[in-house]
Amino acid sequence: MSFNRRIFDFVTHAFGRECVDHIPAVSTKLFSILFLLHLISCSSAARLENTRASVRSDFFNNRLDSAASKLFNQYSNAADKDVLLALMEAGVVLHTKGDYKKSNDIFKEAAQVAENIKVSATGEIASFVLSDNASNFRGENFERVLIYFYLSLNSTLLREYEEAKRYLRKLDFEQKELYLTEAENKQNGMARFLDAIISEHLEKYEDARVQYKNLTAHLGKEEEILINQYGFALKSNDSKTARAVEGKLKNTKIAFNSKLEPAKYSKEMGELIIINQAGIAARKKSRGKLKESPEFETALRAAVEVAAQSDSSLASNITGVLLAIGEAENPIPKFEKSESEDQKEQTIYINDKEIATTHIFNDYSKTSMDTFNSNYDAMVTKNVASLATKIVIASAAANAAVNNPGANALKGKAKGELCGRVPQPLNIVCEILFDKTVDTAAGAATGALAGASLEPDLRCWSLLPSNFQAKRLFLEPGSYTVKFKMNGPEGEFSVPIEVKIEKGKPFFVNLRSIAI
Repeated sequence: MSFNRRIFDFVTHAFGRECVDHIPAVSTKLFSILFLLHLISCSSAARLENTRASVRSDFFNNRLDSAASKLFNQYSNAADKDVLLALMEAGVVLHTKGDYKKSNDIFKEAAQVAENIKVSATGEIASFVLSDNASNFRGENFERVLIYFYLSLNSTLLREYEEAKRYLRKLDFEQKELYLTEAENKQNGMARFLDAIISEHLEKYEDARVQYKNLTAHLGKEEEILINQYGFALKSNDSKTARAVEGKLKNTKIAFNSKLEPAKYSKEMGELIIINQAGIAARKKSRGKLKESPEFETALRAAVEVAAQSDSSLASNITGVLLAIGEAENPIPKFEKSESEDQKEQTIYINDKEIATTHIFNDYSKTSMDTFNSNYDAMVTKNVASLATKIVIASAAANAAVNNPGANALKGKAKGELCGRVPQPLNIVCEILFDKTVDTAAGAATGALAGASLEPDLRCWSLLPSNFQAKRLFLEPGSYTVKFKMNGPEGEFSVPIEVKIEKGKPFFVNLRSIAI
């Protein structure tokens, strides 16, 4: 199966009921075009969500082949505006499936799309008058950085360490930009940890030292950071750092002999590095109706009333407009997660002996919620003027449609021109909705178009884990059986994993733990 370009089929064959209820009035050629854009946007969004919901259900219930199959089958028809998101989701499915090479092929294209994605004039006009679902999905900054993390992790698991380091350099560049412009909690501690480990094994000791310094600055002097600094100091013959860190660790166990008894580190040992991607990440959800957000509704009302002073058509319909807008959805979503046991650290057993637990290096859910949700007030301020402008445009369209003396005469011609371009059987639906919008009263129609423009954009990378965990252990060469006691009321063990530790070499174990 070719897997070179796109993933999802977003072509819609039916309109959802929610779309029918929010169609604006149409009069001029401009608004005929926007009317069609709204139909396409609404139907595509409904089909997209249905497809993604099905993939999520398969993915989170460990039906990875089914999830991948659905992606393959709908691969070649993805809507341009959703290509990046489709690629990101597909990359995670293939990664979790253990197909690291194909996963990297997909993430490479995702990285290219993220770099080259441009603002489309048509797309931006549509999203301005309608909703942001009509615009290109760009992802949040903290999402896009993870593309390079998965590229580096896949390369690591393929034992292509030089390639992994190359992607980590790119990720480091992206993180430095975030550090300069945004909150520090957007730094990815898991990426720092992986970079340090890879740098060690490539004998790029100065790079490793910098990453441990970054980890300490980001996460503090946690024991897990000190353990890795200590191991690195011993490997790189940095006796000064080893002595400084050793006193802080005291009874901490970092190395084990073949009987799994605590032992002193030796360069004859190899490494077991466990990576656990735990739980289900926070996702974007609606905040509810605008009237449930007093600060936003008040600011919007004031902006609309100011706009009404310079637009007589809006002034005559101001009451109906504000009532309709109050019932619309808040256009600014929020990241939200549900707490579950599978997000906690995993207990590691080697040869049926409890040895250690994993450590959270990056809490993605917390990052997404803290970063996005904390900017709510700023996003309200930024969007109020835009929303008021949308309402003015909607009012002018509705007023022209209802009050135009020749509206009925023009109606048939306009409907024919517009719906004639829509393929069967959608042209029938187009004609019904066209009649509905032109016959709507001005105030209600204005509110309908404004309401359509206020729908929140809920697109996000939904297959990510809630957090990224890791544990590094030094072991004498030999074969071992590794398993994990899964968090939850039943405390079941994972499927055993056979590992072979070799002198001076790392052995990576990659997990995705989800309670199902």
